[in-house]
Amino acid sequence: MCIRNSNNIPKEIMGSRNTTFNKSVLQSALRQSKARMSLHRGKKSNEIHKKERDIINYIESGNENMALICSETLINDERMILCYDILSMMCDQMLERIPLLIKMGKEMPSDMFSTMRTMVYSAERANIDELSIVRKEIQRVYGVKFAKDAEIDLASINETVRENINLVMPEEGRKVEKIMDIVKKQGVMYQPSAKAEESYRAYKLKKGGNVNLNEVPMNPIAGIPPMYPAQAPPPGPYPVLPNYPVQEQPTFPGVPGPVIGPGYGVPPPAPAVDDLAARLDQLKKL
Repeated sequence: MCIRNSNNIPKEIMGSRNTTFNKSVLQSALRQSKARMSLHRGKKSNEIHKKERDIINYIESGNENMALICSETLINDERMILCYDILSMMCDQMLERIPLLIKMGKEMPSDMFSTMRTMVYSAERANIDELSIVRKEIQRVYGVKFAKDAEIDLASINETVRENINLVMPEEGRKVEKIMDIVKKQGVMYQPSAKAEESYRAYKLKKGGNVNLNEVPMNPIAGIPPMYPAQAPPPGPYPVLPNYPVQEQPTFPGVPGPVIGPGYGVPPPAPAVDDLAARLDQLKKL
C-alpha cells in the first residue's frame, strides 16, 4: 500500500525529511560486504590458476576447443575480481563518510554521487548479498527514483565496474588472445587453428592493436613457418672441403657457395716420403 501526502506524491518516492542512514545497519552491511568480496576474490583467484593449468594441458594435447571454453570462464573471473577491488574501496569510502552522511541526511555530498550509484547498480550483479542491504539503505534515504536512475544513467556508474560486472560472452578473438598470453608466460608451443587466428586478427584490428603472432612460440608444423625468428647463418664465404666435388660441397641457406672453378676442391697434401724406401731405391740403382 502506498502512503501519500497532501500533494498526492508517493511517500516511498518522496522520502521523509528526517530520514537518514541507520548507522549500525549500514556499518555492518559495508563491513560484511568487504569480507564477502575478499572471500569471493580468493576463490576466483584459485580458480583462475587452475584454469590456466587446464588451458596449458589442453594446448599441449592439441585440444584447442576446450582451451577456448576454459579461457571464457577465466576472463569473466578476472573481470569480476576487478569489480570486487573497486567496490571494496567504495565500501571503505562509505565507512569513513558515515558520520557526514548521517549529518547531511538527504543532501548527498557531490563526491559521493558516483559511489552511491555504483553501489546500487552492483547490488544485484556482484553476487554479494550484503550489498543488497546497502542498496536498501541508500534507497531509503535518497528515494526509489535514485535507485531506479542508477539502472538508466549508466554514465554515473564507475566505468570499470560498468564494463566488467555484467556476465557476457567474450569475443572469440579475446579468448584466443588470453590463451596466447598464458602459453607465452609458460613457454608452451601453440599454433592457433585457421579459424582462431582469423578471429584473433579481427579482434586486434577492431581494438586498434597490432597483430603480432611472432610474440608466441608456435609449433613448427609442416607448411607453417615457425613464429619465432630464425637464427641468421654465420657470415661466409665458407672454405672448400678437400676431396669433395664442387656439387657435393656443403651449402648454407642465404649464403653463396664457394667461388671456385669447375672440378674438385683443393687436393689433399702429398704423403710424407719414407726415407728408408728412398735409400733402398738409391742402392738398387748402384
